[in-house]
Amino acid sequence: MLPDTTVVTDETVEFMLLTCLSHRIPVLTFSDKYVEMGALMALAVDPYDLGRQAGEMVRRILGGASAGSIPHAAPRSTVLTVNSKIARKLGIPLNEEAMGRARIIR
Repeated sequence: MLPDTTVVTDETVEFMLLTCLSHRIPVLTFSDKYVEMGALMALAVDPYDLGRQAGEMVRRILGGASAGSIPHAAPRSTVLTVNSKIARKLGIPLNEEAMGRARIIR
């Protein structure tokens, strides 16, 4: 799923999740919200670390750097969330030990 508000609505998400589950197609998304609704997994930006990263940029600007001199930066940290119930329904085995710090929804 892509974060596109012209396509992603409550109705389209529900339809997509039900259709994909009935055809045993895993849905990978960008938000924990959709994993809780029935997507297999989400890879999302860690909001806490993103705030820290923004704070570091602001500190540089307040220290005298021009905003234009600070390079664009990708988020440093992500959060993986997996719905173990959906994985079981799709026949996808999970090795929770190997998933490290992933958030598991049961």
